[in-house]
Amino acid sequence: MLREGQELGEQRGLRRVTLSLAAEECRGLARAGRHEEAKLVATRFDFHELPARSGAAPLSSDKALRAASRYLLKQSPKAVVEALGTAIDNSQQRELAHRSVELLVLRALAEKEDGDWASALADVRRALTIAAPRNYVRVFLDEGRELGALIDRLDMEQLRGSEAAPLARRLQRVMYTPGVQGSAPIGMGEELTKRELSILKRLETGLSNKEIAEALFVSEGTLKWHLHNVYGKLNVKNRTGAMARGRALGIL
Repeated sequence: MLREGQELGEQRGLRRVTLSLAAEECRGLARAGRHEEAKLVATRFDFHELPARSGAAPLSSDKALRAASRYLLKQSPKAVVEALGTAIDNSQQRELAHRSVELLVLRALAEKEDGDWASALADVRRALTIAAPRNYVRVFLDEGRELGALIDRLDMEQLRGSEAAPLARRLQRVMYTPGVQGSAPIGMGEELTKRELSILKRLETGLSNKEIAEALFVSEGTLKWHLHNVYGKLNVKNRTGAMARGRALGIL
């Protein structure tokens, strides 16, 4: 869809739209580890290099800056950290809260990649402080395990009593679960309903599907539908996996 949009944008001379869609594709490919494909997109649309700190940016939009930073994150983390500094300052001066959070998170990932965990954790705390009162969550979840490793290392004592503390604790619970191989984070929009949580807890009793359905006064078919949703949200395939994932998340 992104590529089709780019083609239409080019046909109609909508350069800004085309560049925005290309930048989104580049970021998505880089996040998925498909760096060679990301390189092709970045090169084609001329955001394979970062702008200088002086502000004479060769990139035509801040979307391209973020795409270039994403593409070069592992290859040149120091350069990414430097390039993002001015952009973060500008965003905060202009009170662009969501953009500030996104850029701080991106710089934190670059700092982590460069081995500067202290600076990375400081940027994550700054991002959380801005995000918490505005309920910005997706921007953290989109980064998955890369950011999860930082979220997991946050010192909650430093956040005690702040608006950021509840968000940090929640992210620690859903983003990073050591010891669960192949698991995926549960998004904030994918939490279990009260009924689903009740069913998950009943799985530990060892009751059969029929017995659980009778206890809940629903049909066995309805129970299976709920179980399908539970397994999907927990990213597991069966009862055993659901119980293990539930324990890892602290909901069992």
